[in-house]
Amino acid sequence: MSTTLNSNATGAMQDEIVESNGSTQEVDKYIEQCRSLCSDPLISEKTRDMYEGMFDELKEGGEVDKARENVGFLIQMLNEARGYKLDFESKLDDYVRQGFISEESKTKSVEWFYDPDTPEFYRKQWIKDKFPNYLKERKELASKRKGLAEDIDKIGVDNIQNSKLRKEIEFLKDNKEWFGTLGFTQRKNLIDRIKAGLAIEGKSDVYKVLFKKAEKVLLDATQKPHPALHRDKVGRWLKKIFESNANPKQIDAFITGNGHSGGKSLPELIEVWRKVAIEFWTLREDSAFNGTKKTFINTKEFLHKHYDDRVSYINLMKTQRDRAKVLRSQAMSRVFMPNKIEWIDKHLFDGSHTLTDLESIINGDLAQYLNPIEDYMDGKEFEEEEDSGIEVGQSDAKQIDAIIESLPVGLQSMMVALCELGSDCVKMAGWASYNREWSRKNGYLTDEREEEAIRVGKMQAKMRMRKEKKRGVVNETIQGETGEAEYIELSRTSATNVCLDTNDTGARSAFVETVRRTKNDGRAWYWTNLILHSNGNLMSSEDQKNFTSKTYKMRNLLRSLESKGKRYEFSSTAVDLSHKAQEYKKPTKSERSANYSGSKA
Repeated sequence: MSTTLNSNATGAMQDEIVESNGSTQEVDKYIEQCRSLCSDPLISEKTRDMYEGMFDELKEGGEVDKARENVGFLIQMLNEARGYKLDFESKLDDYVRQGFISEESKTKSVEWFYDPDTPEFYRKQWIKDKFPNYLKERKELASKRKGLAEDIDKIGVDNIQNSKLRKEIEFLKDNKEWFGTLGFTQRKNLIDRIKAGLAIEGKSDVYKVLFKKAEKVLLDATQKPHPALHRDKVGRWLKKIFESNANPKQIDAFITGNGHSGGKSLPELIEVWRKVAIEFWTLREDSAFNGTKKTFINTKEFLHKHYDDRVSYINLMKTQRDRAKVLRSQAMSRVFMPNKIEWIDKHLFDGSHTLTDLESIINGDLAQYLNPIEDYMDGKEFEEEEDSGIEVGQSDAKQIDAIIESLPVGLQSMMVALCELGSDCVKMAGWASYNREWSRKNGYLTDEREEEAIRVGKMQAKMRMRKEKKRGVVNETIQGETGEAEYIELSRTSATNVCLDTNDTGARSAFVETVRRTKNDGRAWYWTNLILHSNGNLMSSEDQKNFTSKTYKMRNLLRSLESKGKRYEFSSTAVDLSHKAQEYKKPTKSERSANYSGSKA
């Protein structure tokens, strides 16, 4: 959609300011309530930081409703946290008392609960979804441990011949060793190893030989560089083999693969496991995931899964790989800019976003991530005209004067105003002008399309056809304000053709005010094409290219002045330039906020 600037309409700026001031007071009140609630120890430091980062946006946008909603949300969050905290600690105490977990495990769990880096939503989700299973698994393991210990007592430890088995039984019965030395999966493995050892206790020596042979085959399968099995699953397979009641010949055939019948032998199973593991490693390094924040489980976690679960996980990874390819393709189709591949890799697929994050960004408000395009624009080298009118050795201020005087008459006063506002404002004008050049080069704009944009924009301006102004991100391009309303609303999500009649004083003023208000809003300027014309006669591409080049030259000169603490003031006739670069004091954060109150769409 197009915006034509003219000077034939009215605005209600004062009313908006009054409304904004009132909103600011209310927002401040709710923000303080949020801060007070966030001081509760149940709110993590990470969550507090997240809210602090939100407060400026709420205040700047006058988001009273959102600020009020956050107060209610925090109250609800704290009430829920107090409830599940009591239940959480009560169950931990109960499990310690019954010997299901150690006191140390309880302490670590409580420390995790209060970890400053643990967001509430993650903690709540873990307690709701994972904690019950955590308790169940430990209760079941404690029951197995107790039952096994009772069986061993019936046999009598002294009656067990295998010294290695007796040592393992000591670990089983010693709480200090059981909880302090062994991890959870190691405890499960120990129980299975002991059961496997008991299964051959009292049998002929051939079983002991087979046990060592099977153990070696299984342990070899856990070795790098291509492990097929988790080390803590060796006990499970030893138990499965020697509790099977198979005779020695059958067991040997299964272990070696020689003469085995009726299903896969152990070497064949290991190769199947290894093949799936290799597929896991290959998928994990697939180029489709380049630039994404990987959330895959590690090799140990993968190998500890049941085989069917490993296959399911592989299928999930394949789905994610295809998803990553689609997301990159979507990003390529939705970003319109020079060097977009480089930009996408640097600012979207930069390793900091998960697939879910990327999906939300690309299919949602992609524009909010476009601010870094300014890095590209800042580094853009524009060709300077050979005859720029600039003499070597002139001061920064006088060079700017000379450039302004070389511009078409209709643009001189506008650029004076922008230069006096500072380099950031001039940069945005140059950016929007360059966007037109790029859009024409890539076929998005033509003479016909630009002429139609001017015609439609004028008609809409005269008929006051524009959408209601809204705070926050605009979903569609908004028809711009007219001159007397003093600024235009820029879209952050779709291309806006700002058709500027260089002969229209009100239009030029509207553009300057727009730039002043939105000089830090790269999202909006990314989508904005500045189409210069005089009473409907388009400025040629070459002439506008020269204007763009001069604009960026002025930006650089202004930055030079600003780096010295100076502010530019125009004077085309003055010889003494001492007054033109005034001492410049950087505005405070509160001053900047006041200057831009209610300015963003």
